[in-house]
Amino acid sequence: MSKKMIAIMKKEFARFFGDRRLVFTTILMPGLMIYILYTLLGQGIMKQFAASEDYVYQIYTVDLPEAFDALFYPPDLETVPKRLAIVRANRYMVERSDFLIAYVRHPASHARELLEYAGTGKRKGKIHITNLAEEQIPLPKKTDDVI
Repeated sequence: MSKKMIAIMKKEFARFFGDRRLVFTTILMPGLMIYILYTLLGQGIMKQFAASEDYVYQIYTVDLPEAFDALFYPPDLETVPKRLAIVRANRYMVERSDFLIAYVRHPASHARELLEYAGTGKRKGKIHITNLAEEQIPLPKKTDDVI
């Protein structure tokens, strides 16, 4: 490089780093604004999708055998974290079942992943899959019609 180019570059760097406002608006402010914006957006989105603490889940069963145990842990999953154990237990059950009846509407969920897992791989063609969200099921008109 020529000496004139080096002199011009030194002059411009000195001007850039000598002006505090210029350094702040070109280097620090964009990073700070991205951090603040993503933090606010993330908190807002998490509030929309988080379940309330006092929500009570209700499960209804019909003609369940006496020996049914609602708590099922496949072998070697007692030490796995609960969030991961649920996914692994679901896959364990799909691998050993002939039928899968699910109600999956949301495209980005563990239930959707399980439904896709059941339809592919070594279980493909060996398991009958029914997604109730895609089927038109007539609802009973009176509660007396429910078994």
